[in-house]
Order: sequence, then C-alpha cells, then structure tokens
Amino acid sequence: MENQGVLMKEIVLILVRFLSVILNKTRLSDISSKRQVLILIFVLLLISSFPAAAEYYRFIDEKGNVVFTDNLSLIPENQREKALRSDSLSYQNQNSRNPVSSDSIPSDEEMDKKITETKFKEYIEKQYKITVKEHCPTETRSQLIKKLETIWNETSGSLKAGNHEAALMLFSVFVRDEYRRRLSGFSKKQFNSIFGNVLSIELDTLNDDNIAECSIIRDEKEGRFSYPIRFVRDPDCEWRVNGF
Repeated sequence: MENQGVLMKEIVLILVRFLSVILNKTRLSDISSKRQVLILIFVLLLISSFPAAAEYYRFIDEKGNVVFTDNLSLIPENQREKALRSDSLSYQNQNSRNPVSSDSIPSDEEMDKKITETKFKEYIEKQYKITVKEHCPTETRSQLIKKLETIWNETSGSLKAGNHEAALMLFSVFVRDEYRRRLSGFSKKQFNSIFGNVLSIELDTLNDDNIAECSIIRDEKEGRFSYPIRFVRDPDCEWRVNGF
C-alpha cells in the first residue's frame, strides 16, 4: 500500500516537471495557455499531497466497544491478528461477509453478542450494585447444601429478629424489591411462627448450576411437612434466596 503511494507521487512529480518545461517554453503573450498549465500543475501538486490510502483496523476493546483505528500499535497484542483491516477507499463498502480471514475475524453476530452482553453487564452492575462475574467457581453437592443451609439460617434469623433489610440482602437482586413489599406486612411473631421449627433443607434438583430447587423440612403439630424454596446464583456468583 505504501509503495503504491510512493510510486504515485513520483509519477505526479515527473508530470509536474514536464509541464514546467512546457510553461517555460510558452510565449508570454499566450496567457490562456499559461493559465491552463498552471492550473494543471496546481491540481497535480494537490493530488500528490494526499496520503496513500490508509489502513484501518476494527477490534473490540476491554469494555466491549467496537473501535476503529489506523494505528496498529493501539490494538492489544492479543487482538492484532483478529483485527479486521480495510483501507480508507474501500471501507464504506466493506462488511463482515468479506473478512480478511473467516477463522480469525469475529463475525458481526459475535461482535453484536459481545456488545449486548457488555451492555447487559453494565446495566446489572449499575442497577443492582453488584459486580458481574463471567465464571463462577464449581461446588460439590455437599458444599452447596451447606452453603444454602447457612443462607437460609441467616435469612430466617434476620426475619425472626425483625431485621428485614438484613434478610433482604440474602434475597436475589431480581426479587428483592418484590419481597420487600411482601414481607412488610408481617410481624415478628408471624415470622417466628413461619420460620420456626425448621429441621433441615434438602436439595431436590440443581439446574444449569444456577438454580437450586430445595425443600424445607419443618415440624408442625400435625406432623412433619416439606415446603419448597428456590435459591439462585446471581450474576455476581453469590447464592441467594429466590422464592418460597
């Protein structure tokens, strides 16, 4: 690309020299011819001053934004091979169906998905004041049951003590406001009646490692009963109560 630009400039300069010779040999009285030659020289010099078609690169930065640049050094090293390249003359007509390499360049669908995920992440973090994590740690079944038991004990303990806000912090961020309204009408005595005499929590099913369907085993006058409760893993990878 750069060699083509240099060659073009050399050709223009040769033409300018040739026209200068013609201009010097033209009679002074032939003003019209001189004017035309001068205009032509000016146009050629103007063309020669234009830079060669620059290369532009498209890549996704660490925030998920699509970035265009003509400076390869500004692109992170791990993305330079994947950066979509085009020149300034053909950029307007280029799209992802004509990539440099279909194996190394992300498609528009992949880029749109990445942008959508990033916007969703930003919305969740701003709306619910949590830090979204891409990967959550794996847990054994016994570890998860122990964790869910701890969450439930802290939740029921806070509710029985009348500390609603402390309990609500253990509810999923997506249902917290709903349960704030639901629980506002209960008294401490009612909470003690509802959440008392719980013997254990049993994990019934685990869906996609993010939804735990459980049962609360509770002793009552009429016998032992089981009540459903759901825990979910929020985008910050923390398990919380989702509903009961």
